[in-house]
Amino acid sequence: MHKPNLAYAFVLQYLFKFNNLRMKITKSLVVLFGLVLGNFMVANSQVQQINLNDNWQFRQEGNSQWLPAAVPGCVHTDLLTNKKIEDPFYRSNEKSLQWIGEKDWEYETLFNVDDTMLGSQNLDLVFKGLDTYADVYLNDTLVLKANNMHREWRINGKKLLHKGQNKLLIHFNSVFEVDVPKYLKMPYKLQAWPNNDQGDMWLSLYARKAGYEYGWDWGARLITSGIWRPIYMEAWSNSKINTIQIVTQKISKQKANLTAVFEVESSGQKGVLLTVKNGNKILAIRKVDLAMGKNKVALEFVVANPKLWWSNGLGEPNLYTFNCALNATSGTIDTKEVVTGIRSLKIIRENDKDGKSFYVLLNGVPVFIKGSNYIPIDNFLNRVTNDKYETVINSARDANMNMLRVWGGGIYENDIFYDLCDKKGILVWQDMMFACGMFPSDTDFIENVKQEVIQNVTRLRNHPSIALWCGNNENEISWYGWGWKGKYSAEVQKEYETSMHKLFDVEIPNVIATVDTTRFYHPSSPSTGYNNIPNKMGDSHYYGVWSSGDPFDAYNKNVARFMSEYGFQSFPEYKSVAEFTVPDDHKINSPVMLSHQRAKDNDTREDFGNKNINQYLDKYFNQPKDFKSFLYVSQVLQAKGIVTAIEAHRRNMPFCMGTMYWQLNDCWPVASWSGTDYYGRWKALHYAVRNAYRKEMISIINEGGKLRVYIATDRLKAVKSKLELKLMDFDGNVLSLIQKDILLAPNTSKIYFETDSSAFLKDKDLSKLVFSTKLQNDTETLATKDFYFLPEKQLTFPAVEISKMLVKNGEQYSIQLKSAKLAKAVFLSLPAKEGHFSDNYFDLLPGETKAISLNVVKGISISEKDLEIITLVDSYKK
Repeated sequence: MHKPNLAYAFVLQYLFKFNNLRMKITKSLVVLFGLVLGNFMVANSQVQQINLNDNWQFRQEGNSQWLPAAVPGCVHTDLLTNKKIEDPFYRSNEKSLQWIGEKDWEYETLFNVDDTMLGSQNLDLVFKGLDTYADVYLNDTLVLKANNMHREWRINGKKLLHKGQNKLLIHFNSVFEVDVPKYLKMPYKLQAWPNNDQGDMWLSLYARKAGYEYGWDWGARLITSGIWRPIYMEAWSNSKINTIQIVTQKISKQKANLTAVFEVESSGQKGVLLTVKNGNKILAIRKVDLAMGKNKVALEFVVANPKLWWSNGLGEPNLYTFNCALNATSGTIDTKEVVTGIRSLKIIRENDKDGKSFYVLLNGVPVFIKGSNYIPIDNFLNRVTNDKYETVINSARDANMNMLRVWGGGIYENDIFYDLCDKKGILVWQDMMFACGMFPSDTDFIENVKQEVIQNVTRLRNHPSIALWCGNNENEISWYGWGWKGKYSAEVQKEYETSMHKLFDVEIPNVIATVDTTRFYHPSSPSTGYNNIPNKMGDSHYYGVWSSGDPFDAYNKNVARFMSEYGFQSFPEYKSVAEFTVPDDHKINSPVMLSHQRAKDNDTREDFGNKNINQYLDKYFNQPKDFKSFLYVSQVLQAKGIVTAIEAHRRNMPFCMGTMYWQLNDCWPVASWSGTDYYGRWKALHYAVRNAYRKEMISIINEGGKLRVYIATDRLKAVKSKLELKLMDFDGNVLSLIQKDILLAPNTSKIYFETDSSAFLKDKDLSKLVFSTKLQNDTETLATKDFYFLPEKQLTFPAVEISKMLVKNGEQYSIQLKSAKLAKAVFLSLPAKEGHFSDNYFDLLPGETKAISLNVVKGISISEKDLEIITLVDSYKK
């Protein structure tokens, strides 16, 4: 390939150095130099990556039979593919598969190396993820002892590789073999929540491994091992780019000042050229002499008229692609592409009249956070395809969310997760991987964690979606608020508290600061609200509703500055339950259903989840008539509770500036706090959240003798609107109709209607009454809310007959529904086919027509007989 003389590039670099000269360059000369350098930069890179993910086999240690293996993968899915085990998620199979995590496993592959590769100065083997205790042998020589699932490992194999066939063998040691001795020799036992590590010994605390694999109160106990991220060989000589960080320094409407910080590893190469381009436009160029080892070089540049990155609902999540290169006279040495956004983001923690704030300031705008907590999408991470990631992130975006919290008991997610959040405007609260436990404090453990944090923060820091780093989930509240501290002597208490604060308040933030100074660090979530009592000083996890039996109305009283966790359980719909059960299992307390209900009493280990759902159901609803109805009503119950909380949080802005319920998704089919089930089907909660998270939310509360209508909005400009308030009975008789023009104040929550309750409701039968509200502007309906004055079990629902009309429009169907009388919690389903309804679990008001769109898989035909419709009254015992 032609390698142009660097003189052109050096001249251009010289001109860039002196701004007054640069301004005199004619447009044609800039184009000329750009073309020359552009051709230069696309020359073949001298840093080559060779995939080593093929031709793997595996076996249990001591077994002579080798079986085909997939990389990336894990031992459970490899056994399943080879038909050596049954589906771990089906019925109670999980229980009989615990032996897998107790065994050692070996993975092996053969690969070829040619003279070209051997001619490179360096031949590195790069392991993006090994789960977890792995001894790596290259041509029968031990080259690595890995001990952290969350880390990347790199070794130089130059001296051990030879021309022709080479062998790579990885021996995975059981976590029991490695960690039981640690557990036994501890002078005091580290504590975990029994629901969250469901073994006889709390071993999850000792391994740097995804905690949820050991079981959780929503998760199976499936302790796996294997090569869970790719392996490749990297061949390079002289120099290579390790990392690039793009840092936004200053933003105005006219320009954004940025810096590209290159980390280049070199043998001491002189006279190389570093460049930054956006498309064909050269933004920065610099000639440097590299020292032996790692070099940091900063290139400053400007983006004119920047298009800012905004979160979902506030604007477009604009992204820029920066092509960065390392060049020499011999050609292009290495290139890296960085896709990022230009934005300013701060977490505001300031003392004020109400305590201490906790909110996101994005591009100068206070943002009310509407989100959820996210867990890994599957127990077996290699099964999560890019399409599955997109489905999950789309479900968050489509429910009007603007933040997800990557919870600390899972993993630092794959790049695709953050790429999608960047593209769809979803902010990310990123936990470090610690959750609900006491962790070791020895030197080796802390050093391992420090390297884990450095690697992952470095990998993720260019993502504009990441809003903050958080040290852990509930490690402090578990110690100070859950009674753990009192189980230890005063001496142990002092020792553990010192080590806990050293890890999360000193070591982790210090190493983050070495690679990213652009983000807020939050040591532990929650920062306040121990013992389920939210206060005025920070973020809170509130489980008085659910764990303590508080009524849903308690959400209205327990509001903190930022509600980072709260939740309520439900079951998946019947169609999902049918996928992992047989008809004989279809009793809520059958052994199989209980195996898929992991919320247990922490002391007795007896069922807590089902009993709790039943107790709340009895408080608000009539008893369901059968198993299928119980599943459905559990979802309606869950949605009622969580929407009560969301409305309370949004009503109380700006005192409260964030709400993130537990949880968005599931990692296996289970009764849980999720809004979407393992199969991706939306529960009643997710549909209800989508409505509660719209730009405008109407919230109605009847308290202190006053009926109040609040409207919260995220819009940044005032909007002229019309508010309609209609009081009617379930037969459709309108008892009161009020229409008023309002000016919706931007980014606020305010009362727009208030009246005396007793006068407004005088002589009315509350058991047959709905207060229906609608907010509209000239072009669209902005929000709706139907409010009832009594719990559902005290309402007198009429018998209803819903008319339906199904029309096909291309690959999409339109459904028209109408009822002469109120139909509560209308649930549409396709028992024998698959599709997604644009709305579901909604109230169908008397006389009104509801239009629903239905998306189905291409080629699938739907008729009216495929459509099943049930309402709340249909689910009750007669």
